[in-house]
Amino acid sequence: GEAEHFATADVIVGIKLDATMPVPKQLRLYQAPAAGTDAIDLAALPARSALCNCHGHEDAIAEYVFAGLLARHVPMVQADADLRRGAWTFFAGRPNALRSELGSQTIGLLGFGHIAKAIALRAKAFGMRVHAANRSAVTSEFVDRAYALSQLHAFMAEVDVVVVTLPLTPATQGLVDAVALNAMRPSAWLVNVGRGPVVAEQALYDALR
Repeated sequence: GEAEHFATADVIVGIKLDATMPVPKQLRLYQAPAAGTDAIDLAALPARSALCNCHGHEDAIAEYVFAGLLARHVPMVQADADLRRGAWTFFAGRPNALRSELGSQTIGLLGFGHIAKAIALRAKAFGMRVHAANRSAVTSEFVDRAYALSQLHAFMAEVDVVVVTLPLTPATQGLVDAVALNAMRPSAWLVNVGRGPVVAEQALYDALR
């Protein structure tokens, strides 16, 4: 069965390994098809095996982020649905048809690795201002203002969109907490393409409620 194949595999491609799963005694390589490996328990890996992750998905993730942001500012899905019902909701002659523009906003990148750099490049193409908060110093022609993580709350208060791109570590777990969320502008968006637990779930629920 699957458990037997798992236990006897030389190579496993996956995103999770813990003590509740079969012990892969013959394992030589555990390959994670993503950058994050926080769900893989190193203690569950045989001593002779290697753990590898991979990059290369930053362009796709950056496009995903902008697909979401553009959907807010250019509501084509709603416009199409309304038009099919015979309603010209976004007819330019209507005072309430005015919409916001992505290029007039400031995007904040929490973390500045592969994904954030790909987002920053695209943000500049849209004419956005780009802020970044990172553990180490940020030097990039695409970043207008850089913050240390110790300045997180000031960073959160200054942007219209916060994009979380951080890995999950003991230092980042719950980093975006109630205080950080409260510092955001009421109209701001939070986009998390990093690890989920970087954002404190209960605090996020309370803020949205």
